[in-house]
Amino acid sequence: MTSLRLMGYGSNQSDNDPDVLEREKQKNLRGENPVHMPGVEGWNENLASESEASVKAERHAPDNIKELQEFTLDYLTKNEPPAEEARAQAPPGDKYGPDGGIGH
Repeated sequence: MTSLRLMGYGSNQSDNDPDVLEREKQKNLRGENPVHMPGVEGWNENLASESEASVKAERHAPDNIKELQEFTLDYLTKNEPPAEEARAQAPPGDKYGPDGGIGH
């Protein structure tokens, strides 16, 4: 009997990487996941499919674009490394890394 492993249809924010899924699950259990957008406290987009993340964004987007812009800027300032630092930390061959294709 042959065993066949099927991948789910669609894609996930984590690319179904078991290490990422476990890390994000542990963050959730410790209550450490940052709020990605207003009104969705406790939700972790890294455990969602891309379609789930899109639906969540559409349903919880602020009515005022200025509010969304301010929230996004605040979130990125607090949670993301500066671009040059992020590129330096990227693994070799990563599309965002120093030898990758984005921005080069």
